[in-house]
Amino acid sequence: MAKKEDMLTWLDQMIEEYIGDSYDLSIDWNHKQHRIEIFMRLFAENKEDISVVDVCDVEAENIIEFEDSILLFSGNQESIDENDYLKIFSFDRRRGMDKATLAAIIMMMREVLDEGQSDLLDFMTDDDIEEFELKWPEQQWLDCLQRAQQRYGNYQVAYPKF
Repeated sequence: MAKKEDMLTWLDQMIEEYIGDSYDLSIDWNHKQHRIEIFMRLFAENKEDISVVDVCDVEAENIIEFEDSILLFSGNQESIDENDYLKIFSFDRRRGMDKATLAAIIMMMREVLDEGQSDLLDFMTDDDIEEFELKWPEQQWLDCLQRAQQRYGNYQVAYPKF
């Protein structure tokens, strides 16, 4: 008997297809709040013993770890601080989300992480760069979404059930 496809299984499949083991990703499903958070982590070795302080004023050690996330949510957006996420997307809890959008999110994450890894290494070696953050370029996002729509169509994938 095959496992029923839902947003979580589709995301796992897309992560395997587009990212694999290239980056450290994890998915956290908060079923009570109807939220799915996709965490992404980048790492860089602090060979020069540079003083790096994160947003919580914690100084990094030998390995610099940077984490950001994407939020998929259903419900009231007023309770969400958009500054806490790289990007947020809403979905209908009854209908779920279309496969193309979910695939495009993962495709775009790959591009963001590739660029972000390079930018993180630049940040570690260039004294003129004072801050590091991931970027979600809107035009690249629209291009990813268009490619995904051509490949996957407008098929919906359901919100997960227990």
